[in-house]
Order: sequence, then structure tokens, then C-alpha cells
Amino acid sequence: MQNFLHKHKKLLSVSLSVVASVFLVAIVVSAATVIGANIVTGGSVTVGSNVLSDTHNADTLGTSAVAWANVYTSGTIYAGSVSSTGMSGWKNNASDLGSPKVAWKDVYVSGTIYAGAITSHANLTLGGGATVTSTFNSGVSIAEAASTSTLQLGDAGVAGEGGCIVMSAGDGASVLYIFPVLNGTTIHLATSTNASDCY
Repeated sequence: MQNFLHKHKKLLSVSLSVVASVFLVAIVVSAATVIGANIVTGGSVTVGSNVLSDTHNADTLGTSAVAWANVYTSGTIYAGSVSSTGMSGWKNNASDLGSPKVAWKDVYVSGTIYAGAITSHANLTLGGGATVTSTFNSGVSIAEAASTSTLQLGDAGVAGEGGCIVMSAGDGASVLYIFPVLNGTTIHLATSTNASDCY
């Protein structure tokens, strides 16, 4: 045995060096792999840890020409800005847009907002011009525990911008218009069945 080891000493030394090198490379690759070019695969890429960019605010995930179809996450997505043709929750009536502590500043909508309830902790302004009509298909409740509640129709102090309440009789045809009328220095409420008297 000693003669065999002595005779093949060089061969065994080279073999051990190769085995040790392969083992060390395997350890390094399992920890981190740096690739300077693209990765193209026809299958899946499974990552056991994080996928990180090597430079802050410099890399892009997908392109406008070749975009990702879906992204599923159980955590939080932090983004400087979001641009989308559509946005929906994960489940019906289960997702929130903003929170009481981290709220959205402004929301601009040119279409229709469908809501089960709208709660405003400050001024709530509906409409935006003489031709704009705000329609409520359900009840309107105004309540404030700490101060007096005010419902303002029309812009106070602006000529030509009055308020009008339109009430339907429920038969699909009869409508009553309630509006303020100035008589000298006295303002009183008037009613009419003609829309032209109100607006």
C-alpha cells in the first residue's frame, strides 16, 4: 500500500486539488453568482433568497415591448410611481386604497366613483360648474358630533350660483323643485314643478 501511495503520490495530489477546487467553487456559487450578460431560459428560475439590483434606481424589471403578464406578491410593493390602465383588488371587498395613517393626497377621476359609503372628515364638494349635477341614488346623512353641520347648495357670495333641491314623487314623472328666492332683503324657499324656475 505504501508503495502504491508513493508511486501515485503526484496523481493523488492533483486529484485532491481538483476535488477541493470544485467544492470551493460550489460554495461560492451557492452564495452569490455574478453574471455580466443576459440570462435566457426556456423554463423557470427558482430563487431561494432575494433578487437585487447592483445599482440603486438604475435597473428595470421588464420593458414596454416585453412586459411581465402578472406579478403575485404576498407582501408590500414600494414604488415611486405607478402607471396602469387598470387596477383591482385581490379579492372582492377586501382591499384598501390607502389607510388612515398613510392616506392619498388627491384623487382625480373623470368618470364615475361607485362606493357603498362616502365619509368625509373635511369639506365635501360635489360638482364643479353651472352644468354639473350631483345625483344621489340613496340617502344623504349629514352629522357632526362636535359642531354644527352645514349643507351648502351653491356658492355663497357669487352671483348666479344658487342652489336647488330636486325631489321626485316616485311615480317616474312628477318632480318638485325647491329653491331660495330673494324678496328685497328677505330670502325664503319657493317650490315649483318647472325646472326653469329653479335653474
